[in-house]
Amino acid sequence: VITVDTTITRFLRVRSTPLPNGTPLNDVVEGGCFGGVVVRNGGRLRSVSGKQVVVTGGWTNGATVEAAGSLVAFTGNGTSLISGSTTFETLACAAAGKTISFQAGSTQTIAGTLALSGAPGAPLTLQSSDPGEVWNLTVADDAEIAVAYVAVSNSVAAASAGIAAVNSIDNGGNV
Repeated sequence: VITVDTTITRFLRVRSTPLPNGTPLNDVVEGGCFGGVVVRNGGRLRSVSGKQVVVTGGWTNGATVEAAGSLVAFTGNGTSLISGSTTFETLACAAAGKTISFQAGSTQTIAGTLALSGAPGAPLTLQSSDPGEVWNLTVADDAEIAVAYVAVSNSVAAASAGIAAVNSIDNGGNV
């Protein structure tokens, strides 16, 4: 079952569904800007190539997200918490001064494109939800990577080609 809250701060909630292939990310929610996305209780969010979701708040994956060919973009001010492990086709954020906290111990996998950037004097901060613990980032061998003006802490990043973070800051605890 998919629920779209149509108040000013909309939330996309996906829970157990009778649909055999999961809840599709269709034109009703595609392109929408959500205050948060929650997939839980056996829910399955399935998107297809070319679809996108813009999130200003948190992302919680407590079930299954299939994001082949789609874009998840974080925007807005403040902090976004990404909870649970997710495979993103494209993960993007170009919000100067924003913070993205990743649940400690979680693994975010990038299958296609990683595009993260802040600005001079206002980096995009990437950190663990628990400063003493690490979060994990795995990037596919053939992924496109564009990372600049980020401040990163407590991460374990794995990419065979490496991740060149231009004009960025190592805030410690990175492996």
